[in-house]
Amino acid sequence: MKDKILKFLSSYELSIHLLLVACVYYVFLFVWGITSLPLAVRNISITMPFIVLYMVFFINLTLCLINRIPVVIKKCSSSQRFIKDSTSLLTVKLKNAESVSGILRGLIKKGYRRVEMPGETEVYLLKGRWSASGEILFHMFFFFIITGIFLSAIMRFEGRANVVEGFSFWGEKEEYFSGPEEKAFFKKAPDASFRLDEAGAEFWGNKLFFTDLYATVRYPGDTLKKVKTVRLKSGIRIGLTHFNIEGFGYAPVYLLKDNDGKIKSSMTVNLNVFPPPTEDSFLIPQTPYRVYVRFYPDAVLDNGKLRTETLNLYNPLYSVRVLRGKRILFSGNIKPDEEITIDNCLFSFTEIKKWAQFRIIRDPGIPFIWTGITLCILGLFWRVFLYRKELYLRAEDNDLIISAESEWFREIHRKQIGETIERLTGRKQAVNLNNE
Repeated sequence: MKDKILKFLSSYELSIHLLLVACVYYVFLFVWGITSLPLAVRNISITMPFIVLYMVFFINLTLCLINRIPVVIKKCSSSQRFIKDSTSLLTVKLKNAESVSGILRGLIKKGYRRVEMPGETEVYLLKGRWSASGEILFHMFFFFIITGIFLSAIMRFEGRANVVEGFSFWGEKEEYFSGPEEKAFFKKAPDASFRLDEAGAEFWGNKLFFTDLYATVRYPGDTLKKVKTVRLKSGIRIGLTHFNIEGFGYAPVYLLKDNDGKIKSSMTVNLNVFPPPTEDSFLIPQTPYRVYVRFYPDAVLDNGKLRTETLNLYNPLYSVRVLRGKRILFSGNIKPDEEITIDNCLFSFTEIKKWAQFRIIRDPGIPFIWTGITLCILGLFWRVFLYRKELYLRAEDNDLIISAESEWFREIHRKQIGETIERLTGRKQAVNLNNE
């Protein structure tokens, strides 16, 4: 019973059926993803049926790989030959013994290796002996891909955070405004940090349409040794963590002081006031005041209605309402550094900074997937283009009889050998490709 289970789990038939099931699964996810949120589709992809599929696929590939190793070792043996008899490929008229030595040296320079055959008079040359090992590399491709997909399914972290110019991001859980739930044990926030030096946006004319977003960051947060610019179409990678910019806005700096000029409160507030005339509010700490703000980067008055001419900081203006409880203490427009009176205090916006929204992803499965793709390409190249080639050389009277065989592209190989011998001897030879 145990042998039957192992035979079933290591069979190629199971591999084919698992591939078909995986195709059906992912077609289903693709169709689902057209009308659903990416997060919903991702959550479906890590449900129990998918995890079971990954695990069975992993077991099947591992057993197939183990079963394949003895076959590959046998194929790599120098005694495992394709040529069963010395069929004549071409005949070289020998002038002297030096002609044979010259041909042998030329073929060895082409990568052929002479294999000693006790008791045989023919010279046996072999090239691409280890070609069959490309099968192992190709099978390892599936092994790494499945491992990468499984790790991505259970450990991939994705969160979003807003960072203001001049401030640092340390990767603490509280700094994310979206991310995995508390119960996601494996999906811990990545240990990566940086400081945002500058953020900005390029617009399509005066329209609310980003042609580009950019942010200059220094990392890691403790040393700030490295500097990079993150753009809308490119991000930065810190270890296994990838940072992308996908949002932009303004963060005003307010100042509250008493009549004697003593500062009571000052802070950079990260407000959602972009695009104008979006309104957001903040509570001044240790005071009863709540401030509602609309921000106009390039303010103009059009028929008594305030609007922004462009989205660039040319003529900034704040539309402000200050409330204490339900009572409105101030309502109007103020310019940067313009002070307004709130009870016995003076309030102003002293500076406007920018903030950038970053999407932060740590996916430990990506290195495995890229390794698998690399092994796939390397294995296919090794197996198809560095295929095994064999030559037999034997002397008969004044002739050198050359026989050739190869694992793939047999006729191409024979033609190449004929051309190689012609170059080595400097004479046109009678090539017989039909004498088999």
